[in-house]
Amino acid sequence: MPVELLVTIFQNTLAPEGVWETIQHTKSLTRLMLVCRWWHKIILDAPELWTAISCDDRLDESEIGKALRLSRRMPLDVIFRPPYTEGRKLPHLFRFVNPESLRWRRLVLKYDGPAEDLELLEEVCAPAIEDFDLLLVGQRVGSSAERPLNIFNGSPLPKLQKFSLAWTAIRWELGQLAGGALRSLYLREISNYAPSVAQILDIVQQSPLLEAILLMGVALVTGNTADLPTLQPPSLRTVFLSDLPSAAIRQLVPRLQPTSECQSYTVENFIPMQEAPDFFALAHESVLATILRGRTGKRVYICYSEGHRLEVLNGASSRLRLCGDAVEQALEWVCDCLASPNKATSGPVCLELWSLKNFSSQQVPRNIRALCRIPNVVELRLHLMGSDTETVAALLEVLSRPMRDLPSEEQYWGLPQLQFVTVQGAAPIMPSFIQMVRARLDLEKTLNTQTLHRPYPLHLITVRMGPVEALDGSFSRSELDELQDILEEEGGNLYCCSKLWKDWPRDRRHGLLEPVL
Repeated sequence: MPVELLVTIFQNTLAPEGVWETIQHTKSLTRLMLVCRWWHKIILDAPELWTAISCDDRLDESEIGKALRLSRRMPLDVIFRPPYTEGRKLPHLFRFVNPESLRWRRLVLKYDGPAEDLELLEEVCAPAIEDFDLLLVGQRVGSSAERPLNIFNGSPLPKLQKFSLAWTAIRWELGQLAGGALRSLYLREISNYAPSVAQILDIVQQSPLLEAILLMGVALVTGNTADLPTLQPPSLRTVFLSDLPSAAIRQLVPRLQPTSECQSYTVENFIPMQEAPDFFALAHESVLATILRGRTGKRVYICYSEGHRLEVLNGASSRLRLCGDAVEQALEWVCDCLASPNKATSGPVCLELWSLKNFSSQQVPRNIRALCRIPNVVELRLHLMGSDTETVAALLEVLSRPMRDLPSEEQYWGLPQLQFVTVQGAAPIMPSFIQMVRARLDLEKTLNTQTLHRPYPLHLITVRMGPVEALDGSFSRSELDELQDILEEEGGNLYCCSKLWKDWPRDRRHGLLEPVL
């Protein structure tokens, strides 16, 4: 076997994917050298096998020194992420690796000791570093916030590709992170000495290879919006913004535009009630427009769970997820944004309802009215549970007749462009569903058209019932036949368990496995 191939096998054995951080490579190499003299010679003469200085819960100084010696002049991966860091002091490790900082390629530190120990990072330069990952365990945040850490004394990091920081305050030196090679920026839980929106945008602007930005729980500082550039980085593939200040989201998101190559653009926030009036101001619909831009004809997807969350997706890879006490205000805000003449927020909408609280069709709550006013809803998906029966029946009754707007007394149909409905789950709602379909079909018989000031509802084209295991006992065959007949009057069809109902074998129970047609 060629020596090069054997060395490659050793490398893959030493660092299997996902467990690099908890392996001491020197111990494994020492055991491999005991197999035979040939392996012993090959391992000693292969410096690339000794480049990982990784420490588990036992810091063996002699093995670290051995690895540093045998790695010769090869780049080093210094990893300190033991399963239990209590009592492990970074000075013990730095005493060996700091003199070799010019060779550092990767530095991964997980630490729960005194924050002052991290000041050792200010005493060295690491111009060849490509991956920097620093995690200071949460309970030390107070200590780390006393003074920001000036990593590598502010010296340039021209080869830096990945920068990850959690629960740690640093001095933000733009030149360090914007050397042109940066591909990933990951910041988490930074409340003191956090960067500004302007600094984040500057880093993006000066990093032509940047592929991923992940900001979670970072107290971004906001400033004058007139000085902020609007960027559309062609290399950017992933954006994940979570739990940022509302003002920072309004400044950052509209100025960080995704291209068609962006694979995921997610904004999620827990909106407390006191921030709702400011965050949901109609003037800030540019946040939603950024999420929905680039749909290329795809539908807008709105997923709503009352009191829990609201998600707006562009049909591909971008989404806005809002949680917290202000979900209902978020629903009205989305409705107003979609109703505005913005090109990015126009187009067909698919509305998914997961959980609604019980209400009476005679006293329609504010959130239901907002749901019914969402413009351009062409598809409705109802995900039902056994406890949702009365709520869904009330919703179907609301959709069976015009609603009265207050205070104008104007009558209008909820979801007038609805043409596709999917019901998933079991609930005895078929009579209400048939009533809704018939009412939207026989308008002249059920309405006083002189009082209707909004568009007539369109006829339903497709209704789908499922899944398979939920159907048996929920709907009778006669009810499904009646629904199919009503839909067929205007060219529509009913699908049961993904199969066309009128082609369903008459001798097969509709709750059994799908037939092969």
